[in-house]
Amino acid sequence: MPLCAETCFGQHVGGWHVAIRRGVRPDRTTTLGALSVLTLYVLGMLFLGRGFTDTHYRNSETGAWLSASEGGLIVHVDGLTGRVDGQVGVPRSRGHELRLSQFGHEVNALDSTASELFRIDPIREKILASQEIQRGSSVISDGRNGYLINQLSRSLQPLTGPTRVMEGAPRAGIGDDAGGLWVTIPAKGRAVAYREGRQIKSIAVAAPGDLLVLRRIAGRPAVINTTRSTVTIISSSGLTRELPLHPTISGVLLATAKSPEAVEGSVLPLLASDKTIVLFDLRTGVPGSLQLSLPRHTFAAPQVVGQRLYLPDESAGSLVVFNMSAHRMEPPVPISGRPSRIEAFVKDGFLWASDPDGPAAVVVEKDGRLHHIVKYRERKARTTPSPSAVPSSSAAASPTLSPAARQGGEGPPGPGQGSSTPGPRPSGTAPSPSPSRAPSPSPGGENTLAPENVQGTPGDGYVDITFSPPKGGRPLAYEVTTLEERPARMPYPYMEPERLPADAQELRIRAQLGICHGGTHSPVYHYRAVAIYKQKKVASAPTPLVRSCLPPGAPERLTATSLGTGTVRLDWYEQANARYVSYDLDYEGRDGSYDNEDWGEVEESGPDHVVIRNLTPGRQYTFTLIARTRGGDSPPASITWRAP
Repeated sequence: MPLCAETCFGQHVGGWHVAIRRGVRPDRTTTLGALSVLTLYVLGMLFLGRGFTDTHYRNSETGAWLSASEGGLIVHVDGLTGRVDGQVGVPRSRGHELRLSQFGHEVNALDSTASELFRIDPIREKILASQEIQRGSSVISDGRNGYLINQLSRSLQPLTGPTRVMEGAPRAGIGDDAGGLWVTIPAKGRAVAYREGRQIKSIAVAAPGDLLVLRRIAGRPAVINTTRSTVTIISSSGLTRELPLHPTISGVLLATAKSPEAVEGSVLPLLASDKTIVLFDLRTGVPGSLQLSLPRHTFAAPQVVGQRLYLPDESAGSLVVFNMSAHRMEPPVPISGRPSRIEAFVKDGFLWASDPDGPAAVVVEKDGRLHHIVKYRERKARTTPSPSAVPSSSAAASPTLSPAARQGGEGPPGPGQGSSTPGPRPSGTAPSPSPSRAPSPSPGGENTLAPENVQGTPGDGYVDITFSPPKGGRPLAYEVTTLEERPARMPYPYMEPERLPADAQELRIRAQLGICHGGTHSPVYHYRAVAIYKQKKVASAPTPLVRSCLPPGAPERLTATSLGTGTVRLDWYEQANARYVSYDLDYEGRDGSYDNEDWGEVEESGPDHVVIRNLTPGRQYTFTLIARTRGGDSPPASITWRAP
């Protein structure tokens, strides 16, 4: 119910440290006592330390578990060194496809070939139990407990409890940082939350029958609606925030797009089948697009760590690297150096990429430093040649080392030996990801190529177009054009600057379109970067459609002040740069229910405050505030308050 023109509210609304002081000399008794304590500590670390597994991890807490199917085992690797510091052999699984589920302290290994599930104790490094499962079941975890969900039987089965029948066929499941387990039920268009096997929330996130993809972004569940091209973020209180995904990526492109199951930051990368990359920032609600010069290879879901985008190239057994801050490609990171599946994920700020069938893997830190990993050493098969046999130099080995691991004839470091790489690229590894194409000489004899890696990033009334120089060509300048002609009654972008010299330090041109019109009235264009040569111009492939709208930031410094019995005043900082802003306030009671009889009355409101009265004394409320403009909704800001 709007109360004012400018601001509106709706009613739905260990180490040792030794200090030495000058002039103080310890006596003999004190010295001997200290030495005795230190000796006992060292002996305890040497002989007893590995026995304290009830309270401390034996392996590094900054590490991850990786599978090695050919070896029939899973290994734990330290992310800071790349060294293997623990392993568990999985019975009867050598040569089978092993899939790991790890979240929080729950680790499970699924033998997909034999449909057998193994529960792993990550502290004692042993198998707790195993069980056969129905085909089609998937394993998910809330961080403390593991579950099996089955779409056919509509069941959710805790690994240590009774099976529960769900309200519909589950499509996917994922845990959140609050200890909840979320599943989507597309037939009903709902996301359902469980805790300790009990249903605690059921929230409408889509229309019944919409195709849904469930992801975890910054610890919260996010539902991608591929039918309507939206992303719905679910807050810890159960409130939802729906954002448009991208005007170009929809339908079949979105339904077949690859994205990571979980991202630790706020940027969700998606790779469409046409090699378009969408970088969706959940903090701002802004989808950016990126067109990279990629070969016709098979890629797994992209990953973002720090300022770099990584694309697992399964055709070359390597990682394609794009530096988003410098806007340029970097040398690929070899993994196996051969066509192979690549399992990649982000955990504790590290990117892990592994060949699940072989011994090779890498771990990459936020600053781009990487460590090559050898999950296990191959054991060469013994051969006893007969007297008449000619000795063969190609003895069988199982499994086979990758070409990258065999460089120099010595092989990579084994378990317990990490190797940090920058260094030359090993022979046999993937070449540069840029597609091989011969420069096309113009009539004057010069090579004329188009700019590469064109990216359109929307802003509040503008779009920034960034690109990389062509490889091999020497243009005189650059410009940016649109693919469309000027539409009726719509602003046409003008470029700042109109032309950019070829030696510019940053290849960036801003397309100015004025204010953000929002919705279907907002101008949407394809953009192309153009290299200008002496005798011709060469344009890049167009970007996906980009809208010049930027949602506002989250309301800042939200506070709650009691003004008497059942009355509260909420204050926040007014949005400084956002235009045509309104605010939406929502709140719930301590028990998590939305009781219509408990809504208070808005007594006073302004662009930076609201006063609500007639709230229930003694009840605890959670207030959630969202800023809304033509560009979309802001991330929510929340505060908890108890009515006096």
